[in-house]
Amino acid sequence: IDYVLSAKLDRPATFTPDSNLGFEIEFGRLNEADFNSDFFTLGTTLTHVFSDSLTGRAGLAYDYAAITDVVGDFTYRNLSLPIGLTWDRRDSKTDAKKGFYIDAEVKPFLGFGITDNGARAKLDLRGYRAFGDEKRFVLAARIQAGTVFGSTLLGTPRDDLFYSGGAGTVRGQPYQSLGVDLLRSTGDTARIGGMQYLGTSVEARVKATETIGVVGFVDIGRIDIDGFLADSGDWHAGAGLGIRYATGVGPIRLDIAGPVGGNTGDGLQIYVGLGQSF
Repeated sequence: IDYVLSAKLDRPATFTPDSNLGFEIEFGRLNEADFNSDFFTLGTTLTHVFSDSLTGRAGLAYDYAAITDVVGDFTYRNLSLPIGLTWDRRDSKTDAKKGFYIDAEVKPFLGFGITDNGARAKLDLRGYRAFGDEKRFVLAARIQAGTVFGSTLLGTPRDDLFYSGGAGTVRGQPYQSLGVDLLRSTGDTARIGGMQYLGTSVEARVKATETIGVVGFVDIGRIDIDGFLADSGDWHAGAGLGIRYATGVGPIRLDIAGPVGGNTGDGLQIYVGLGQSF
């Protein structure tokens, strides 16, 4: 069981008519597959709208996390400065048929105690192309990448490490099932997130009727620890079929997927949501 309690205050038109200043406080507990975390975050974010399609953001946050896993207990504390840019040229945020979406962020962090100094960077690229006079067939593709540099694996806050598996990465594989296996002094292994992530997804979307759509998809994800595509990394993949039911606020999504590569999954996974998967 996870729980999170948060409060956020936004002040529009701060500094300029197109800027928004937000303050947020959040605390909670996460029971993840390989660790438990009691965390607290206090931060502020300034968002600026440059145009209808381009938005930038910069923030300052203090993060605290008390971690318990099979290795022991760890406390991570850091100040971070996330800076990001979103370029959204899609014709729809929930059911795009053309255009592209790019989101990039770099987050330097200053660590205290056992937490190292470093930075985390991530990139999300999405593209869409419709075919036919009535645009009933849409090909959608997504590439995700992330890396942590400047810090060691155990000196990086757990929430900044990368996992693969689940709705946001590889459907058909269990949630966060792919990470890095560390060899303990006792001779057994303990899992932790990786320092690099690469992922790609391809969907073929067919509009069968005015309200019903059918989707076929393939997702692939890879986690590394010593650089992209290093010998120490591993990968997995999933594939499946989905049904979409169009509504006024976006399609209702039902996906059923199974593993087609790697050794982290066994059996079908089911996903339900609002809007296309990406």
